[in-house]
Amino acid sequence: MIIQIKGQELVFEHLGEEDGFTPSTVLSLLQDRQGFLWVGTTDGLFRYDGQQFREYRHDNKDSTSLSNNYISSLREDKKGRIWIGTKLGLNCYLPEKEHFKRYISFEDGKLTEEENFILSVQPDKHGFIWFGTYNGLFRLDVATNEKMHFLPQTENPNSISDKTIWSIFESKNGHLWMGTGNGLTIYKNDGRFQFEPYYPEPKNPNGLQTDRVWDFVQHPDGSMWVGSNDGFYRVVQDENGVRFKRYGKEEGNPNSLSHDFVEFMKTEGDGKLWIGTSGGLNEVSFDGSKADGSPPKKKEAVFDDSKADGSPPKKKEAVFDGSKADGSPPQKKEAVFDGHEKQNLHFIHHRHDGKREGSISSDQIKAMLRDRSGVLWVGTTSGLDKAAPFANKFPIINHHPGSEKGLSDGIVKAVLIDKNGNLWVGTRNGLNFLSAENFRKKNFDFIHFFNEKNNPNSLSHSNIFGLYEDSRGIIWVSTYAGLNYLLPSEFENFINNTSSKKPANSWPLFHRFWTKDGLPNNWVFNVSEIKMGLYWVATYGQLSKMAFDPDDPGGTVFQNFDQSDKRDDALVNAFTKVVEKDRFGQFWIGTFNGLSMYVDKGGREYFINHKYIFGDTTSLSSNSLVDLHTDQKGRLWAATRGGLNLAVQDSSGGLLRFQSFGTAQGFPNDVIQTIEEDGDGNLWLGTNRGLIVFDPEAALAGKPCVLKTFTDQDGLGSLGMVFRASHKDVKTGMLFFGTAGGLNYFHPSELIENQSVPPIVFTKLSVLNKKIKPSDSKNSILKKAISFTENIVLDHRQNIISIEFAALDFVKPKKNKYAYQLVGFDETWVENGNKNSVTYTNLPSGSYTLKVKGSNNDGLWNDSPATLQIEVLPPPWRTWWAYLIYLVSLGSLAYGVYKFRVKQKMQAFEAKAKIEKARFEEREELRKQNAADFHDELGHRLTKISLFLEMAERQSGNPATVKQFLAKIKENAAGLSSGIRDLIWTLDPKSDTLFQTLLRLREFGDKLFEESDIYFQTQGIEESMEGQLLAPDVRKQLLMIFKEGMNNCLKYSSAKNCFLKIQKSGSETIFILKDDGIGFNKKNISRGYGLKNMENRADKINAGFEIVSENGSGTYISIKLKLPQTG
Repeated sequence: MIIQIKGQELVFEHLGEEDGFTPSTVLSLLQDRQGFLWVGTTDGLFRYDGQQFREYRHDNKDSTSLSNNYISSLREDKKGRIWIGTKLGLNCYLPEKEHFKRYISFEDGKLTEEENFILSVQPDKHGFIWFGTYNGLFRLDVATNEKMHFLPQTENPNSISDKTIWSIFESKNGHLWMGTGNGLTIYKNDGRFQFEPYYPEPKNPNGLQTDRVWDFVQHPDGSMWVGSNDGFYRVVQDENGVRFKRYGKEEGNPNSLSHDFVEFMKTEGDGKLWIGTSGGLNEVSFDGSKADGSPPKKKEAVFDDSKADGSPPKKKEAVFDGSKADGSPPQKKEAVFDGHEKQNLHFIHHRHDGKREGSISSDQIKAMLRDRSGVLWVGTTSGLDKAAPFANKFPIINHHPGSEKGLSDGIVKAVLIDKNGNLWVGTRNGLNFLSAENFRKKNFDFIHFFNEKNNPNSLSHSNIFGLYEDSRGIIWVSTYAGLNYLLPSEFENFINNTSSKKPANSWPLFHRFWTKDGLPNNWVFNVSEIKMGLYWVATYGQLSKMAFDPDDPGGTVFQNFDQSDKRDDALVNAFTKVVEKDRFGQFWIGTFNGLSMYVDKGGREYFINHKYIFGDTTSLSSNSLVDLHTDQKGRLWAATRGGLNLAVQDSSGGLLRFQSFGTAQGFPNDVIQTIEEDGDGNLWLGTNRGLIVFDPEAALAGKPCVLKTFTDQDGLGSLGMVFRASHKDVKTGMLFFGTAGGLNYFHPSELIENQSVPPIVFTKLSVLNKKIKPSDSKNSILKKAISFTENIVLDHRQNIISIEFAALDFVKPKKNKYAYQLVGFDETWVENGNKNSVTYTNLPSGSYTLKVKGSNNDGLWNDSPATLQIEVLPPPWRTWWAYLIYLVSLGSLAYGVYKFRVKQKMQAFEAKAKIEKARFEEREELRKQNAADFHDELGHRLTKISLFLEMAERQSGNPATVKQFLAKIKENAAGLSSGIRDLIWTLDPKSDTLFQTLLRLREFGDKLFEESDIYFQTQGIEESMEGQLLAPDVRKQLLMIFKEGMNNCLKYSSAKNCFLKIQKSGSETIFILKDDGIGFNKKNISRGYGLKNMENRADKINAGFEIVSENGSGTYISIKLKLPQTG
């Protein structure tokens, strides 16, 4: 059911290029079963989803595009296919495939140009498609593609009335009504192809008066109505036969059709008829209607035999040609009562008015549609208009330039309903008065008051800032230049004795106060009564306390309060705007730079001031005060240019702090211009970005507190409210808000919300920033249009996906809101505001479900979200078969590694065996060598010892000689012992390292030089050398070389110091033995056994050997040896 706000006229919005629609003549309108709006124009076809228009045009290179851009007719069949009539053939749009199929085209050569100009299309209940052309009627069998062609036949009275078929309409019982170029034709659609023509009968007052029939409509009661180029007709059948009741334009009668040329007709469930003409849109209602506009139950007119459900009645079988249901001629025509027979029709005209914003864009009305959300769409020669019943919630009183009706100016700055219910409106240019009676009647014939130079009784200035009625009924008018007051008796006298709205010498007596009378400043913002005879007056410069007696205006006294830099208790700022009394009886003054509380204590008047303090969240949120309000619970609220503030006070004069609210709580803007309170205790806050409904209790509890936000899209005169331009009528609860575009007025409880739950559809899919179209190809992501698709599959490379969606409610689609959740990725619902798309990048492989829900402009959500299953395939290397390959490969690799390790171990075992063998052979060789050496050394020394004993025995008589031989025996025995120890050390495997070898040499040196005068020291021996293994022969040869060197140093060098030093040089290790003795000249000394022996030992281990010595410069011996890397 479509409900309009009582007393509100239709306001049309024109859609143009800024909405994505190319303006051209709109010939047809359709809303499909999904909820999309289709607009057929003379230059293209458009589909609208509330967010954008999608345009369809003919493309020579695309056989699935439209055959022509001239769209004459749109119809949807039972399967959801959309049939499109063009001037070059019939087209069928297949929504699931998003392309067109051309069933007829001029190019095929089978039809003439006249037959290709499709004037009308109508799918019937049997599934056939009927279409009318300039050359006859056609029936298309979609299943077989067979076409039947019907033309008028002079000799056949049961043929169509004319070859030009302007319109085709299927009634509830399946009959086809055809408007032609020569009357109308009815076909029962029973398969017998017997047509019933009705021709023009100009001489018959009950006959059809015109030859051109353009459209038909069936009223909810079953009656048929016919639109023509000569008005419209109600079809009536009674005992006298079929007759046509005409309704047309009557000159001088506003309650008649606006123009006789009827382009189309529509009806709605409320019983109204909508008639589009060449002279505007007509809204037609009937006497006897119920409250909702539908006809009374007792009179159910039925023309075409159908009952309410469309089935034929049992008692009366009405037919037009006089035949019964079986086709045999009846004995008597049976009448059907028409419920509208005794009813009068009432017309409301909606016409183009260039002076009125919101009028229809053209009087040439071509098409109309009421969509499921209640929006009225109208196609005209100027394009597309819409009137949304819930869009303009707020009735408005406007300024109409050039007209005496309406406000004197569009910018409303003050509002007042006086105690008699009269409306006073102060504007930027004039004061406006409307009586309570005219306000109730919505007759906005205001009386305007202005300043006039030559009239001292006129307003002091036409720019009005404030209106106030005191306890005596005196009206106070604050202006840009002076304070005015109007006595009720004088104004009543003016109203009762003035016939003209602008009498030259009979203005009501506006009395004035200026600065010369004691007013501190002529720019006055506000007046409020302290008590009878005492007032606060807020001005641009100082606050004034005015003592006033209407019987003695000359005795008026002004006590002025100013700001002062020398006093902290002076008024916080001289630019005062508003005064408000709190629940404790204290007066608060809002200024341009802070808030003051007036105190009168002990005969002293002063102020307690409050200002914004940086970093103090308990101070005012802004110093720029705009309005003050004390709510029903006695709480004081302060509107500032930086948010709403609640003054928290426990008692009069008690500790005060402020709690602020603003954009953080959901306000559209922090500039609060005005405050009003409704009967439920909600605060209506006018901001610079709309009007909001604020719940104080929810706000104080920390809950969401902005119940609604209204903007100019909802019918407000402008987006921003005007400073303090609001008022509440305490008697009725009606609220008034002044804007820069007029005065809005409403009762909060009477605001009607949009109860249409919007369907949610997906409208576009883009992958890698490219739109995806449905295709039958194997690799296509979409097989059907995205709006019909339940699931999609993406590969791993398609990692950027964008999806658009729409809530198909067209009241105010820019205010529709959306939320989405990708189940499997998003943990909760994501609020998306008014944005109707979502993009995901780099989604991991897996299965997801995208859910989208939306709301209409009034926040009514569709809790049944649209869903789309999304599967992201893993890359080939992460599929199950890839993992199987990995498993097999890993097994093969493991087996290969196992075989390799086995082989490696076998090789290692073999190598170890070889090494062991080599070591064994080396040890054997070493044993042989050691045995030989030991044999030689031992034999040599034992031979000496034996010789020395024999010689000592011979010289036994000479003790001195014996003693010498005994010493030599001792020396050889000691050498034999040392040799045996070296042999044993060489055979010890614990001594196989470089470190141990060097320790052995150091130990030998320390003992050798211990009792001599030579100081022995080593350098470069480190524990890290423990890891450097040496072959036994290398150890042995190193040991023997350096022992020989040390012995030579001890015996022959006469040195004071001897050094054993180890150092690294690249890959070589250098062993150095150096002394500071007398040296020797290698040329002067024979290469004795010792030097030759050292060279031979170095050669055995492939070591470099060098000896450097000169007389008087000491001796230097070095061994350079490449040691194997270990680790």
